[in-house]
Amino acid sequence: FDFVLSAPVMGNDVSRLEVVRGFEPVAHLTVADVRQVVRRYVEESPFPALSFARFLDVLGDEESDAHKKAFSLLDRQGSGVVDGFMFLAGLCVVCSGPLKERIDLLYGIFDVNRDGALTWDALVLLVKSVERGLTSMTQFEPIARIDDLAVAMGKRAFQSARRRQRDEALTEGEWFAWWSLDSTVRTTLQRFCFDDADMEGLPPMENCDSTPYEALAPGGQVAGDGA
Repeated sequence: FDFVLSAPVMGNDVSRLEVVRGFEPVAHLTVADVRQVVRRYVEESPFPALSFARFLDVLGDEESDAHKKAFSLLDRQGSGVVDGFMFLAGLCVVCSGPLKERIDLLYGIFDVNRDGALTWDALVLLVKSVERGLTSMTQFEPIARIDDLAVAMGKRAFQSARRRQRDEALTEGEWFAWWSLDSTVRTTLQRFCFDDADMEGLPPMENCDSTPYEALAPGGQVAGDGA
């Protein structure tokens, strides 16, 4: 997975990505399905860590060998729990439906105070959770310096909204204005889109800006393994 953050996509391969074998229980979820999963997570399991029992609860499913396999793929450390934010962030991106609806849902997950605001810390956590969710559930390659990438993207999002990083938060409109017009983000997310309907409500790609993320990242250039 080779990339430089000023490039138009996080990686040279722009092929479409789907969930890998072992995630059959979630492979066909729609954005409406994931919205219900998120609702159950908030109502029944407000803590980030998900045990296998809670994993089943938020999915609304009965135990099966397929669910055990999916959980084991998420629980890479064999600790018996998985990160709920990572799981939900991955689901939001890989589920089917309009991309705007999926990313709106993602914003809602990390608006932890439910006040229509995404704080700096929440945005950095969101970026890292998406990367971890996608590398667990798809063939999306791990990013070697994901912490630096998350900070760089956070800086850009807050700069685009003319907000101070630590003292303010992004509204949902400001969040949309950033990600929908950032060519790196848009091109990467398009790897999880499969028809024109997925792009409904989004500005044309030719209107997007290219951000030199390596200049924003701590320590300079950020690259993936093997770059």
